[in-house]
Amino acid sequence: MCKTIFGTRSTSTDFAGGIAGTGDLVRILVCFGLGIAGAYASTDSVMSLQQARDRLLEIHQVDQRTAITETDPEVSLRVRQQHVLELAAIVERFGWPTLEMFGEKACTAAFLVVQHAGFDPVFQEAMLKRMTDAVLEKRFPARYVAYLEDRIAVGKNLPQLYGTQGRCVSAGLWKPLEIGHPLTVDLRRQAFGLGALADYTAMMSEGCR
Repeated sequence: MCKTIFGTRSTSTDFAGGIAGTGDLVRILVCFGLGIAGAYASTDSVMSLQQARDRLLEIHQVDQRTAITETDPEVSLRVRQQHVLELAAIVERFGWPTLEMFGEKACTAAFLVVQHAGFDPVFQEAMLKRMTDAVLEKRFPARYVAYLEDRIAVGKNLPQLYGTQGRCVSAGLWKPLEIGHPLTVDLRRQAFGLGALADYTAMMSEGCR
């Protein structure tokens, strides 16, 4: 029985801290009993591009609803693990979702699956590479790379580069977590299609109650 998720070690199967490819990730995760619904249970199954697009849009809706309404962290974790499984199957079949193949909404959904997969940083970093390659080919929104790079850095207790990650410190006040080289943060943000940090901070502060 498998006991771990992407890239970590199990008492029954040793993946040496890493996985060769996304197909391996899908096959490994199937043994968790998390399951990929119906036709998505194996990378050998047929999944059309339209099915993949539609499923990513459904995942986006479930992800947002879970974030807003779910109070049990274990349930939230299971939902997000399931979404990781399904995204891995899609990436295995079609490659990383791109704007021309999937459209912007489905691309956003794929990004959010990875962004919310903090329980598995190896998976996040593997998908970051694919995402970055798509950005370099101008086939995916660059801003999502900045958000994910920051999320991964914060998960490692390292300074972030773009100031996208932070927290509410009081009612009406959001502050970014530690930023590396803060004097040039706006230059880096601009390069990835993000506005000034001061504007972002003001926007995020509006949600602090």
